[in-house]
Amino acid sequence: MRTREILSICFLLLCLTLTACSAKKESSKERSDRYHFPGSYTRQTASIEIDLPVIAGSENKNCLYKCTAEKKHFAPREIASLIWGTELSKLVSETDENSFVHKNKNSLYVDCDYIAFNSNSEKQKSIMKKFSLFPETYTADQFPAFEDTDEGFTDFKEKGKLEELFYSMGITNLFLYKAYLPEEEIRYWIGTETCQGLPVFCSSFYNGFNDTWSPVQALYTPSGIEKIQVLYYFNFSLTEEKISLKPFDEIADALEKEYSMLITDYKHAAIKAELSFWVNVNQTNNTWEMLPVWIITIREFPPDTPDHFTEYEKIINAETAEVLEAGE
Repeated sequence: MRTREILSICFLLLCLTLTACSAKKESSKERSDRYHFPGSYTRQTASIEIDLPVIAGSENKNCLYKCTAEKKHFAPREIASLIWGTELSKLVSETDENSFVHKNKNSLYVDCDYIAFNSNSEKQKSIMKKFSLFPETYTADQFPAFEDTDEGFTDFKEKGKLEELFYSMGITNLFLYKAYLPEEEIRYWIGTETCQGLPVFCSSFYNGFNDTWSPVQALYTPSGIEKIQVLYYFNFSLTEEKISLKPFDEIADALEKEYSMLITDYKHAAIKAELSFWVNVNQTNNTWEMLPVWIITIREFPPDTPDHFTEYEKIINAETAEVLEAGE
């Protein structure tokens, strides 16, 4: 009897031990799927100075899920109807199924996930003559701008109207994050699509992670919407597979290693890091894998004029800590 009791106790202890080990493994797996990043990060190295805010998304999530993207196909006639409403009957030209010209000189072009609307009014021409985001004629930095974190940003009444119009077009994951003020009561809006609270950008239009190549732009005046530009837009499919992201220390390691291989007198500083999704449309099929990446803003200072700098971005895979080229 005594022997049987001892064996029972031993069996019970073994079960408890196995249960604890299993729970520990499950807890460890769960932690590896979660991420937590500092609000800022600083590291002094011989190759690059890292002193930056770490922006990890607008949503308070503790994990990301793998997802894919497909181009959205806008219906040209439906977009025209949303813009002109009952005035749609006053079209004077419809050169093909993608192009429209209105009696009031408005023009609209819709092709797959691309939209270009212009009022072609004298007011639009006047504003766009002095306000430009194009690199060759860039003047945007000469005008005041409000960002989404600034006080008063949400007070602009047309923001809701623009979001409502874009939503009716099928642009449901829009994040309007900046408004330039070329003139009083006139605002040039900048926005991007988001997925899981992170900005999404695309390799086909990538020439820097900046306002120039922001996929959604709109000019609003007291007369109404003068311009709409949508460079690209996607539909997303989320899976249940969680993504494990590298700690930011390893992202900084990759950055330090990348710049340690440069032989140059130029100084480099990393001033901003933003977690984003990268859609590489150079894949063979029409459903594209989305990579979580860190967009690191770099300033490069020449040795003879240290007060001047060139600004560009580095892309680092957030899963592997590999530095990517824009075409990868």
